[in-house]
Amino acid sequence: WIQKFNNLEKLILPGNKKIDDKFLIQVSSHVNNLKVLDLRACDKVTDSGIIAMAIRCPQLQACNLGRHRNSNNITSLAVVALARNTNLETLGTAGCKITDAGL
Repeated sequence: WIQKFNNLEKLILPGNKKIDDKFLIQVSSHVNNLKVLDLRACDKVTDSGIIAMAIRCPQLQACNLGRHRNSNNITSLAVVALARNTNLETLGTAGCKITDAGL
């Protein structure tokens, strides 16, 4: 069913307890037109899932990863991948483990 998301531009799933890296890695290869990604408070998501999305979703413009209970799961590695691979204009990282070097 994921293949049907080819034209998806917004993926908004705040607080979802089932979304994890495996899901993001699977979805990332089918949502090349994604522009908005909202995964705030999705506590099972880590850098690995975000990096996969960053690499495969170059049109991404807005990403919210904030309000993460496991602050060590989202780090500067994800931010750097987003900066290098997307057209990101807006990034939410409240409560994440982002350093000055990552910014």
